[in-house]
Amino acid sequence: MDVWPAQRWRLGAGLTAAAAAAALVAGCSTADTAGDTSSSGSGSSSAEVSYARGQIEKYLKQPPFQAQGPAIDAKAAAGKSVFFVPNTSTIPFTLAVQKAFEQIAGSVGVNLTVWPSTGQTSQWVQGIEQAIAQKADVIVLAAPPQLLAPQLAQAAAAGIPVVVPHQYDPTMPIPANVAAVAYAPFTDAARLMADWAILQRDAAAHALVITTNESPPSKPMAEAIADEFAKHCPKCTATEINVPAADWASKMQSEVQAALLKDPGIDYVIPLFDSSSQYVASAITAAGKKGSVGIATFNNTPFVLEMLQNKNVVEMEVGESIAWIGYVTMDQALRILVGQPPLTNASSPLRVFTGDNIGELGTPPQNEAGYTGYVDGYRKLWGLAS
Repeated sequence: MDVWPAQRWRLGAGLTAAAAAAALVAGCSTADTAGDTSSSGSGSSSAEVSYARGQIEKYLKQPPFQAQGPAIDAKAAAGKSVFFVPNTSTIPFTLAVQKAFEQIAGSVGVNLTVWPSTGQTSQWVQGIEQAIAQKADVIVLAAPPQLLAPQLAQAAAAGIPVVVPHQYDPTMPIPANVAAVAYAPFTDAARLMADWAILQRDAAAHALVITTNESPPSKPMAEAIADEFAKHCPKCTATEINVPAADWASKMQSEVQAALLKDPGIDYVIPLFDSSSQYVASAITAAGKKGSVGIATFNNTPFVLEMLQNKNVVEMEVGESIAWIGYVTMDQALRILVGQPPLTNASSPLRVFTGDNIGELGTPPQNEAGYTGYVDGYRKLWGLAS
């Protein structure tokens, strides 16, 4: 799962059990699936299919950089400090975001401290306490804020703003004592997955939606899929099963296979977080459904992109640039450091990958190859462009 992807929560988000699962399954493969994975989808001309096709087509190309707030003088933050408390320090997602933080901090003269973590609550607590002891100017917290309410209150009492990246959708309530959020468009991603199922199944999809309910975005994402079907595909239906991230390796295949055998009408599977996709693909194959049941999912985990490229059951991926997430987060931190209000709409963009455009990422596919322009855009926004 890739939503700090622990979720990524690659749970931000999407980075604990789900992130560990992603690391363990990289490089695994499943049987190929037949069928059309192109963005053109079905040949139906129904209003429902036309709508779904239009939604998907909006996201097939590289997203342009668009400033989400006024320009700032980032150099005014020189000499100030940012303390980064990651969910876990052991997976590629975290390291990629951290690299972006380091590049930005170095370019503006901000002192960045990274607190090591293996995903333990006690380590997150210690990290926040250490940030307070060191009188950091901003804390960037990638661990779950809902588990750290006393520490957030302590940071607030010490006058240290906390920025939380990639754990909340704009539709979700934000915990107390969080000064700024770098949102992730979780529900938009969910709607796109629903649209893909509508498109591929001629507006009559019967989808199996796989949630991971300990991840905060899971519930609103599942609700968004149900709402998209209700509004734009009256013949579409969705069945939900919840598989906790810690059970992906041990239970995901058996539970998905059982659901497919119990309800032979299921013709699409939507795992909300893509690091579970190899188990889902194995279940589809074991149930004798390869070629008739496909996968649409979210996060852009590299091994899942490779499954898509190799036509390994995955047919569509809604993804984000990991480094771009880092820039959105640091933009919020820099605004606070220079005395400007943080943005209320800060978010990284989405991009849809299908069999038609996955080749743009190279072979094997490299996520960051699908996103350009934002580094120069932020440098100009921050007054760093030469």
